[in-house]
Amino acid sequence: MRDNAHAIIDFFCPTDANAAIRHPFSIQGKKTPTRRLLPEPTCCLKCQSFENSHFAKNCRYSHDVCGTCAGNHRTSACTVSRQEDRYCANCKTRGHTAWDRECPTFKELMKRHHSKLPDVNYRFFPIADDHSSWELEDRENGPHPKNSHPARTRPTPQPHPMFRNEKQRNPAHRNRNNPSPTRLTSPTPTPADS
Repeated sequence: MRDNAHAIIDFFCPTDANAAIRHPFSIQGKKTPTRRLLPEPTCCLKCQSFENSHFAKNCRYSHDVCGTCAGNHRTSACTVSRQEDRYCANCKTRGHTAWDRECPTFKELMKRHHSKLPDVNYRFFPIADDHSSWELEDRENGPHPKNSHPARTRPTPQPHPMFRNEKQRNPAHRNRNNPSPTRLTSPTPTPADS
């Protein structure tokens, strides 16, 4: 029986999502770490490749590539069980699988993928009128710190790149009676986008 699992919860309002990050849920008396879900590169489950960001149904490979041993069979049909017999189809290294989050190829792709996202280093979903939502993650531990409890001291909130020149672009900022609209950069499309 598993002691731990994970869940993905969608919020329609960035304020509610930020509140869930600030005040983690308690499930069966245990506080659960809560963090933003960051987008990841797409991996094809047929060829195990991250290239061209495609899915198995659109894969051009003529045969399946096993995610466990890189053999020419489906991952579900693989008989390899020992760690030392595993072989990564992406980095061509023995000792781990293609889906291993510690794979050097996966880690490099994640780094490149996240470098293109302006709000990846923020702990919360940035909201224009809420400066506390601009809090940066602890850079020593990366975008998802292993220690999920907030540190006693956090980096000073920095303006989100989306809002840096807002005062120059948006005349609403010049008029205190007309506040600027709240904007959110979401890692996943919302039902309204569909």
